Amino acid sequence: TAMTAKILDYNHYSAAKMTPELSGRIFDIYFDTLDPGHIFFTLQDIARFMPYRATLGNSLQYGEFEFAFQVYEIYRKRYAAYREFTKNMLSGKIDFSVDESIAARQSKEPRPAGESEMHELWRKHIKNDLLTFRLMERAEKDEAAASKNASAGKSAPAASKKSAAAQDSAAKKTLPAPKSS
Repeated sequence: TAMTAKILDYNHYSAAKMTPELSGRIFDIYFDTLDPGHIFFTLQDIARFMPYRATLGNSLQYGEFEFAFQVYEIYRKRYAAYREFTKNMLSGKIDFSVDESIAARQSKEPRPAGESEMHELWRKHIKNDLLTFRLMERAEKDEAAASKNASAGKSAPAASKKSAAAQDSAAKKTLPAPKSS
């Protein structure tokens, strides 16, 4: 609220006044808080709200929340669209034979330029999540079989090695190569 913004402005431990730079930090933090994985807001969205960047802190101090409500409305709609996209994708066939990758830390990557890049990012995220869940299920089944065999006095090292090899192969397909510095 406006009171919170004023309290932060006057009683912050560093006694920082609301400046365009501080407003810019608030702007960035708001987007990153709603979308830490950079999958719901595009660069076009950010550009649309850039006029608020330098004056956002002052607007908040005066109780003007138009920016926050507009950004949140886009987030709400995109989240609903993502859920629908996921539902549609999971109802179809997913090709795991395609050699592609996705950043392990999407928050360090630039936001998608537009909706088509955003949808491609969604597709890769969903595919990666599904593959991860399948590998977890396989590992649980292998563990259960190994426990069952161990309790029956049998050994299952071949199954464990096969499972580990399959998981390593799948991980190499889904994780990007490390970036050189």
